[in-house]
Amino acid sequence: MTCPECGGPLRQEDTSVPVRFECQVGHAWSPESLLAAHAAGTERALWTAVLRLEERSRLHLVLAETAEDQGYPISAGGFRASAQSARSAARKIRKLLEAPGEAGATEDDIGD
Repeated sequence: MTCPECGGPLRQEDTSVPVRFECQVGHAWSPESLLAAHAAGTERALWTAVLRLEERSRLHLVLAETAEDQGYPISAGGFRASAQSARSAARKIRKLLEAPGEAGATEDDIGD
């Protein structure tokens, strides 16, 4: 496990009751605060992934249009396919983030 604050390794303080986790820097966490911090970090990372995938989709559409304008239809098709793939992945992650636990958002939505 890693510290959500600094990324350093966490160790469980065996002598403390209730259970407590601490990193080498000195950040200390209860189980509840550690779970909450990790959940928040995961959500931030997933929203960042959504943004990057959407940017990738837009960039590949621009590249597809440029390739078409320059007479490269095969390259344009490849860029369009990549744009669609990125857009689809972003939609799946966004759906999971916006509707966690709902029947419409399952692990199967992520794909392989």
